[in-house]
Amino acid sequence: WPQAVLDGHEVANHTRSHLNTGSPNLAGDTDGGAADLESRFGVTVYTMAAPFGAADYIDIARSRYLINRGVGFAQIAPNGNSDPFNLPCFIPATGAPASAFNERLDALRATRTWTTVLVHGFSDIADGSFQPVDIQQFMAAVRQAPSRRSGARSR
Repeated sequence: WPQAVLDGHEVANHTRSHLNTGSPNLAGDTDGGAADLESRFGVTVYTMAAPFGAADYIDIARSRYLINRGVGFAQIAPNGNSDPFNLPCFIPATGAPASAFNERLDALRATRTWTTVLVHGFSDIADGSFQPVDIQQFMAAVRQAPSRRSGARSR
């Protein structure tokens, strides 16, 4: 993560303890997560990704951040009606190949929309991640993304 920050990537808050709906002190846990990131990486946190996509985080995010990632599956259109505090995302299936990412990208380009890709872990890391994908397949899709054009075939 330190290298990602050095490379200019944003680090978003996912809370300190990854609490689910109905847990006490969601706001405090959210603030704790931001404080941890700011302390460790020296960054200002502008966005968050709600644990479990829980709707309980929408109002918390609304009072603290520019956007919040939910988990609903939908496309986001320019000037569309997506709630910036419950943005939908694409969650690839466990072990999804690069072609699954490419197909999604092709569909988005065809409709001139976008989405956030939610990868919650990689299968080469034994951390019990939710729906892990192979990091080599993910990276292959990332490397191919700039050269893909609307209507291109998946590789």
